[in-house]
Amino acid sequence: DLLLIVVVYFALMAPPRRAILVGWTVGFLADLMSIERMGLMSLTYTATALLLVSTRDSLFRRGPVAQFLVTLILGLAIRAGWAVYVQVLYAASTGSLRTVALSACFTAFVAPLAIALLTSAAPLLGASPLKSGARRTSFTHV
Repeated sequence: DLLLIVVVYFALMAPPRRAILVGWTVGFLADLMSIERMGLMSLTYTATALLLVSTRDSLFRRGPVAQFLVTLILGLAIRAGWAVYVQVLYAASTGSLRTVALSACFTAFVAPLAIALLTSAAPLLGASPLKSGARRTSFTHV
């Protein structure tokens, strides 16, 4: 789930407003490419960005282990939520629990490398990662 990795990167490294906006934008674009109801992906990725922005000060954000664990936990939560959504609305299965877990694990293993690549490409992407002395929880930074 490369979209989740992009949201995790911005939620860990960018100012809060930008991170939340990226979460919503990624979700909106995913909604446009999905056959599901409009807003499901936007809500999912915006909530993911909000959750991570609100808890990131307690994390070692640049550490690959933290990036792996955050991506794994969020990936499992998102996939479990989608599985419940599909089961309730369509009485269908999205796959076995094993498939859901393997998918989240694969995404988490790729996350530290992808985040390193995104960090090195930050100037090209127009992303300006937080400076080490910047306040990370203030919504006044844009």
